[in-house]
Amino acid sequence: MTTVAADRTFRLPNRREFLQGALALGLTAAGLAACRTESGGERGPAPASAGPRRGGTFQSLAAADPPSLDPYASGSQGQAEFSAFSYSRLFMLKAGPDVPRGSLEVVPDAAESVDVSPDGLTYTVHLRKNVAFHPPLDRALTAEDVVFSWNRLTGKLPGTTPSVRAEDIQMVDTVAAVDQYTVVFRLKNPYPFFLQKLADPKVFFIMPKEAGTAFNPAEKVVGSGPWILQEFVPGKLARFKRHPNWHLGPDRPYIDEVVVNVVPEYATQLSQFLGGNLDWVVVQGPDLKRVVDTVKGVQIYERPPYPLSVLNFSPREARWEDERLRWAVSMALDRDAMLDAAYGLKELENQGFKVNRYWHTHIPAAFSEYWVDPKGPEMDPEAARYLHYNPDEARRLVQQAGGGFSTELHFAAANSRYGEPYRIMSELIVQYLGRIGISVRAIEEDYNSVFIPQTARGEFNGLMWIPQTRVDPFAYLETQYLITTNKMYGRWNDPPLRERVRQIQGLVDPNRLRREIRTIQNDLLKKMYVVPMQYGAGLTFTAYQPRVRNAVEYQTFGQGWPAECLPYYWLEK
Repeated sequence: MTTVAADRTFRLPNRREFLQGALALGLTAAGLAACRTESGGERGPAPASAGPRRGGTFQSLAAADPPSLDPYASGSQGQAEFSAFSYSRLFMLKAGPDVPRGSLEVVPDAAESVDVSPDGLTYTVHLRKNVAFHPPLDRALTAEDVVFSWNRLTGKLPGTTPSVRAEDIQMVDTVAAVDQYTVVFRLKNPYPFFLQKLADPKVFFIMPKEAGTAFNPAEKVVGSGPWILQEFVPGKLARFKRHPNWHLGPDRPYIDEVVVNVVPEYATQLSQFLGGNLDWVVVQGPDLKRVVDTVKGVQIYERPPYPLSVLNFSPREARWEDERLRWAVSMALDRDAMLDAAYGLKELENQGFKVNRYWHTHIPAAFSEYWVDPKGPEMDPEAARYLHYNPDEARRLVQQAGGGFSTELHFAAANSRYGEPYRIMSELIVQYLGRIGISVRAIEEDYNSVFIPQTARGEFNGLMWIPQTRVDPFAYLETQYLITTNKMYGRWNDPPLRERVRQIQGLVDPNRLRREIRTIQNDLLKKMYVVPMQYGAGLTFTAYQPRVRNAVEYQTFGQGWPAECLPYYWLEK
């Protein structure tokens, strides 16, 4: 029996450092010549004060409103990030100065500890007894709330339907409360990263059992997380105040208030940061020197190559059953050129930065211990060739498959929060495919009303592409090859491949698990049921105002940062 307690972490196998080509210090403006933090960021001068201070307002941003206030109304990135402010999870990713960048270590959130059976099928979760819900409730979170939330997620409560994220937890057989503070999860089959699954903010949040009766969760947010929603003005802002009784306090969160300003366009986000009106912003490469030169003492965090993004083929069209067309689509794309155009990498090189051009496979490059570099010796050359730019071979394959044709490319509008690199790459896909005889009409879709509820569920013609944010490497294989209810991925009838993925799912030996995930990437590239794309693989940065402390030291993957990182930030006065 394995136990994970509140003062311990669940560790995946050792991680080698990635992004070896970090910022080349001293080659840019003097403001960037600074010490490297252990978390992989760069920062300016040391804090003027000795330790964390309470108080102040953190000016945050989002490109759009969340689809709903209800955490289970959508499976989108925006929904997950918004809900992470106020709702607790059982576990969350560990952040801090001693955590390697790219780490998937898990620490308890509302849980206090967990016992795992030797066969990996039973997880007994012991809850903290001091997890307090926000007003108007005046009580502690219990096992009954956990079971209630699980039943709401899976649509087992009267009047509810399963969340789209219920497909991500199909390995769970039963969830039951043993006593007031103990919950037992029984799995149908082992899942090698089950605690990471429970930590994923796109999967499971804990709601009070009163949700849906005492109040409507689509209109009122009542969680137990670090931030209490005070005001929500659609299209403008969301205002949160610190939860004074947060179970990971009492000192944290250090900041008193967070304002999430809705700022759709990147140019406006950048100008507002440069003007001191926002406390952070994601910076594209060409703008980095301007930020460093303009904001004295700015702190820069170099982001890992994440998330994965994939180009998908319509389940409505039989033509994509021909593997030659799938290979052709992939070989038509100049991945390095796409990185350069979307992330301004050549300009960064001209400024003195060392730049690595990573290529995602079916595992993102950020998961360095599980990812196989397509440019490296471990990748089978026969598999790697399908990622290399070869327009002549791509045209030949299109002709062999019946000749050129017209199709569509569906992609998300600016309110997707995907940013400028995604838009640029969408335009480049159209151009590259046109050069090999595939004429593409680009269709930009509203993220909340069309792209997520329809297109991402397989309701499209031609092609669509979408970033996939997961907090464990196997989840990508699960999404693409085991969830048969998803029209987009379930269309591929490949029993041997599906069985192989199932066998990986059952592995409990970490070394064999890592080896098998690495090995299968060769075969997935040869099948090319989905085409790995370059969004998320480029060099990007997060800039923080000089007054924000602990920011570069506390970083994690995905959308859980409002609870995993933000409570540790504090503001220099």
